[in-house]
Amino acid sequence: MGWWTTRGKFASDKRTEEYRLLQACTTAWSRRVLHVWDRGFAGLPWLTAVVEQHQRFVMRWPGKNTLLDEQGQVRHAWEIVRGKRNWRTYRLWDARHHCFRTVGVLAASVRHPKLPDVPLWLVVSRPGHGRKPWYLLTSEPVA
Repeated sequence: MGWWTTRGKFASDKRTEEYRLLQACTTAWSRRVLHVWDRGFAGLPWLTAVVEQHQRFVMRWPGKNTLLDEQGQVRHAWEIVRGKRNWRTYRLWDARHHCFRTVGVLAASVRHPKLPDVPLWLVVSRPGHGRKPWYLLTSEPVA
């Protein structure tokens, strides 16, 4: 880890520093770590960097971002899983609302339009009752 700034003679940008940190993690741990990122990293630049370094990852993916479905059509993430049944449901404790929630989970094999040779999985958590689902894009095989 290190400090960075956008000012002065040591100026750099955020993306360069993030790539440098990813490279340091790759050098130190190789594929023994599973990287987890939020939606700020969801997009082609970061996905390309991770794939080039052959890293394992899970990232929260915006439902409106496009992916290739199993038939090779470019569709929004939410469209890929629309109408598909949950693989399984779980009863989870919602600590904020002090009650149990039934959450459905399913996954679909996808690819990114600009990286069609890289197999990816779109995992969806459906919390139900008017709550928005979470879309997770991962390089890990899902069964």
